[in-house]
Amino acid sequence: ELSAEVSKFMTDPVIGKTVARGSEYCLLDSAKFYIQEVTVPRIMAPEYMPTFEQIVRSRKATECITEYHFEKGDAKITMVDVGGQRGRRKQWIKCFDNVTIILFIASIAEYDMALEECGTRKRMHESYDVFNGIRSLGFFKETPIILFLNKFDVLKEKVKARPFSFEDFAGDGKNTEDVYKFVKNYFLDGDEQMAVHATTAVDEKNINSIWGDVEKFILHYVLDDFGMMEE
Repeated sequence: ELSAEVSKFMTDPVIGKTVARGSEYCLLDSAKFYIQEVTVPRIMAPEYMPTFEQIVRSRKATECITEYHFEKGDAKITMVDVGGQRGRRKQWIKCFDNVTIILFIASIAEYDMALEECGTRKRMHESYDVFNGIRSLGFFKETPIILFLNKFDVLKEKVKARPFSFEDFAGDGKNTEDVYKFVKNYFLDGDEQMAVHATTAVDEKNINSIWGDVEKFILHYVLDDFGMMEE
């Protein structure tokens, strides 16, 4: 009974119109997916178990600095997730010692969205300023940075209805390759040495492939730092 009522509510045309204007009020990218999922009986069934896709599309904001420890062969790796919200950035200084590499993740699909903290500030502008602020710090003068332009899957769908628009962009707003090249160059700002990857966080194959490249990069950097790479 509850399942039927929820499905009826979610299929109301007003919900569809509200979701379509999601960029105006910071609607999560996964909202459309979950609204579609909740309209099918299985998600409301007593024996329901979440699928892999439902799990990876869920989101929990990083409320504090979190460390993840794992091993790859003989190497012990610590990954520190600092979170990107404005109110959390003062805590970042605690993590500035002994940083081997920085993985910076920016959404390529938030070109038309404003910050939750400031409705007049575009998210992509904010990401760019944070990114440049980090790489300009003396702490990280010799620290390599890998840039991930995430949510490429969201971009592909989004430009169909809302073509990419940004200052100085002169390409085709519906062409994802034009958009990717522009955003990549926008962030790099002339730095051709930095590694950049277009990522889809909900695509396991994509992430596994890219993470393999990151592992090789880290290993190469560490060995070179210790003078163990052959000339």
